Amino acid sequence: MKVSAQKWLKKLDGLIAGRDFVAGNQIRVADIVLYCGLDFAKDVGQPLDLANANIAAWFKRMDTRSSATSSLSPNWAGMKMRG
Repeated sequence: MKVSAQKWLKKLDGLIAGRDFVAGNQIRVADIVLYCGLDFAKDVGQPLDLANANIAAWFKRMDTRSSATSSLSPNWAGMKMRG
């Protein structure tokens, strides 16, 4: 499963080149689902491969949005998990 996910992310990395979001220039459900999935994956031993530079940049943009942190538990850092 990990190999399959990494292959898919590598392909997606090329597809989102030059885009702000996964499906164009506006945030969509696909962005939210991918963000949540990647955020969870990093906490279970599947960190984002930084060689996927487009996805890494996209993740950073998503992660800095106020909506990405406004619903976190006040003790999320202490629990060492965001969601």
